[in-house]
Amino acid sequence: MALWGEGDPRWIVEERSDAKNVNNWHWAEKDASQWSKDKLRRLLVGKVFDGPEGTCRVSEASYITGEASANNRKAKLIFFYEWEIVLRWTGMFSPSLSLLSSFPPFLPPSLPHAGVAAGGSPEVSGELVLPNLSEENEVEEVEVRVTTDKQDKHSQQLKELMLREAPPPIRGCLREYVRCLKEEYSAGLILQRSPEPPSSSSSSSKLPLAAADQLVGPTSAVSLQPKTSKPASRKSTDLGCPIHTTKLTLIEEFLASVEDIYNCFTTTELVQQFTRSEAKVDARKGGTFSMLNSEITGEFVEVDSNKIVQKWRRKGWPEGHHSTVTISLTQESHGTKLRLLQTDVPEDDAERTREGWKRYIFNNIKTTFGYGTLSLAF
Repeated sequence: MALWGEGDPRWIVEERSDAKNVNNWHWAEKDASQWSKDKLRRLLVGKVFDGPEGTCRVSEASYITGEASANNRKAKLIFFYEWEIVLRWTGMFSPSLSLLSSFPPFLPPSLPHAGVAAGGSPEVSGELVLPNLSEENEVEEVEVRVTTDKQDKHSQQLKELMLREAPPPIRGCLREYVRCLKEEYSAGLILQRSPEPPSSSSSSSKLPLAAADQLVGPTSAVSLQPKTSKPASRKSTDLGCPIHTTKLTLIEEFLASVEDIYNCFTTTELVQQFTRSEAKVDARKGGTFSMLNSEITGEFVEVDSNKIVQKWRRKGWPEGHHSTVTISLTQESHGTKLRLLQTDVPEDDAERTREGWKRYIFNNIKTTFGYGTLSLAF
């Protein structure tokens, strides 16, 4: 929290003619979903891949589902995006590889027929699937899956061309999308200060020394010095560094029994299924757990049929810092209501953690096991 009278620049109100979001302190969010869909279509559709076997081209985007947003909190930009992309592609063999046997005996080679390109070579089609573009993964980690509509010799050969030639330029398009999201679409989220009139040296000297040291430009980077009295929302790491923390409260409903949802959080095989990644779960008091390839780790403090308490941390948190997660399950007539309380979450990671619970835990449980329905935007 900003401490009054101790030179913290968050108490210094920068002049803005519109009086909006002084010092960029408040959370500001800009929905980037529709912009992202249009951008991804423009980048991906029309891409051409050449090889000795022939030429393939992305003909259309069958669907692009997911969401994206750009956020400003304390003059820090935070981006969330998660997309599943399915593209249609078509391919044509090089003339030297086309065989007359590919034409029906009653149709002259000079006339194309369905499934045969005008140049006399059979046309192949299929799908290009990108299932996991998100801020949680590096672009190089995005899978590029290739399928064909038919399982014949020509389809297999052009599929091999796509598997070999398509991933690098496709990932290049995805990198360009991420760059544009961060550099172009987010423009205007951090509000600039109004021009300040020239001030005399005598007036500038009246600023508290700590504030003068910390004001380094239009978007100030606050670096607080340790105080002798710490507010209740601070915790300390093993190294003694203060951590500003907050709590999260989430409520989710599932079309399943309490036992079904309890098993989703306490059974290794089920956790691996809905996270689609490595997981280890020892669901007993004092037992440990890890999930999402050890991105999330912790220990069970309490395990009951309708209540789970965990010491819980993300990989990027300060060393030795854990939050406390309490999951309460209530059986209702239409299913199970889950209430989650998470305390001691680092303040600068709170929104990312909240989004993680919704996207990668709750939504994945619903879609994997059929325990709920999602409104997917196309």
